[in-house]
Amino acid sequence: MEKETKDLQKRLKNAKIVLAALGNEIRQDMIVQLASCSPKGLRVSEFKTRCKLSRPSLSHHIKVLYHAKMIEVEHDGTKNYYRLSPNRQVIDEAIGLFDDLKQYDRSLK
Repeated sequence: MEKETKDLQKRLKNAKIVLAALGNEIRQDMIVQLASCSPKGLRVSEFKTRCKLSRPSLSHHIKVLYHAKMIEVEHDGTKNYYRLSPNRQVIDEAIGLFDDLKQYDRSLK
């Protein structure tokens, strides 16, 4: 049981970045926008129009999502396009963590 608890603590720590990134409504909105945009992605100016945030604020939220490996950037000359990361490992790990938490809860009953 102690090994399971330590493993769970480690996995929660690893998921902390993703969970923190998704814990903000602005970033949640940005993820929804990216999920529904063209495959090329969105530029900061397009986010700015949709979110009505300052450029520095948008840059901060983009940095958080990028650091959490939830989005990626494609450079096209001087233009940067942001889109959802095709690498779903961080999302799969978070989903797996929640699935395991459900099982852990059942084992306590």
